[in-house]
Amino acid sequence: MLGEVLLPIREELEQVQNILNEVFKIKTGNLIDFLHPDLSSINNFSKPALVILSARLFTLPSRQVIFLAAIVQFIYMAFQVHKNVTEDESQFAGADNRRNDRQFLVLVGDYFYSRFFAGLCDAGLLKYLRPLSELICQFNEGNILRLKNRKEELFAPDTLLKRIIEKESAAFVAASCRMGGELGGAREPDLKCLYHFGFNLGMSFGLLKEQASPDEAAPYFQKALSYLAPLPPGVNRDTMEQIACALQKEPVLYG
Repeated sequence: MLGEVLLPIREELEQVQNILNEVFKIKTGNLIDFLHPDLSSINNFSKPALVILSARLFTLPSRQVIFLAAIVQFIYMAFQVHKNVTEDESQFAGADNRRNDRQFLVLVGDYFYSRFFAGLCDAGLLKYLRPLSELICQFNEGNILRLKNRKEELFAPDTLLKRIIEKESAAFVAASCRMGGELGGAREPDLKCLYHFGFNLGMSFGLLKEQASPDEAAPYFQKALSYLAPLPPGVNRDTMEQIACALQKEPVLYG
């Protein structure tokens, strides 16, 4: 279970959860109460965990690291909400309900996206505004490619599928790891390792989530581990490796 793997950073993840909980509370209620069950789960902490662990490789996580981990989760949740709305209209019963609920979920996704601006301001992380904004653009570009491919009733060629995974998954995980390392004070060679670890891990579990063969995902997984190896040894690096292995086993749950 991924939850057991994350026990070494339980305290930091609880701080992230507290930030998320405050944002979920609005005057009309708790946003989690309104979301469809498959969108409401916030148990997928692999991405904020990698931010925290990338920093912990070099120093104890600061307030900025915790906020960055929460911001990463806001962006990921916003993308998942928007992506799910466009992919599964059948989740709503009746035309009127479908229209209203779709509009509500789009607004919820926009709300989560907007929270990343506020989080950057609150934590003094405005230097990450541009790179995070570019990642959001890549998310949407990937989803546009996915939807265009589906609308034309084509099976995504291998190269197109990998482009989609790179935009929707790999680039985001790579940047999350690198930004965590930057806040931890890592040097450029280590930052490059963190980036390539995250990129290859994102490609690997992205392919598995798309039901690609294990043989196709395996080279990316092995590359991820090879970039992890030069980083400072200890419980944090071990935990990152365990997360990578957990994602390989159950990509649908954690991807």
